[in-house]
Amino acid sequence: MDSFDGGGEKQVVELNDSVCFVPITNDGYYVFAKQYRESEEKVGIALYGGYVYDGECKEDTVLREMYKECNITNDKVFMCMKVWSDPMPSKGICTEKNSCYEVILNVTKDELDVKSNDVHEDIEPIFLTKEKAVDTLMTHGSGMKSYLYAKTIEGEIMRVKLGEGRRKSRELYECKKELKELKRRMVCLEEINSWLTVLEKNRADKK
Repeated sequence: MDSFDGGGEKQVVELNDSVCFVPITNDGYYVFAKQYRESEEKVGIALYGGYVYDGECKEDTVLREMYKECNITNDKVFMCMKVWSDPMPSKGICTEKNSCYEVILNVTKDELDVKSNDVHEDIEPIFLTKEKAVDTLMTHGSGMKSYLYAKTIEGEIMRVKLGEGRRKSRELYECKKELKELKRRMVCLEEINSWLTVLEKNRADKK
């Protein structure tokens, strides 16, 4: 037991680390879990996830839970990428640390049969595009992890838009530069034509 300065006591809850994850199809759909949360007494949209077994690496936990909760097998996985690790640890209260993963699939939305293989959980899969996911998680998300992930992909969208804006600005700059060079050449041609006209006139006068 640890003591607060005020003389009160707090109990540290010993829990295994956990993972949350988002499967992403190769045609751009993000898969989330629609589920009733007793703690919130409402249906919400959340990330899939579960606890890490003793001696199990977190990537293996993701694959195990993904089959249990989504019916997605390992052969449909192209890449498993960590998004964050322990963004908001409950130090002094709980030993659990959470990591979030994006699981890039090598199949499309229509090639999946997403369903829960756990008879004790009633989970409905929700397929969303990246842009739609931000709005949905911000308005109907369940828990802090949903909010954190929404802000994460919102940041990705903004970076892409910023990059696209910079690319278009660069293209516009290059177009203006080419136009300026073209105008310069046209002026040169006009000067050459004027000079040739004068030359021809002088030759004609000499004759």
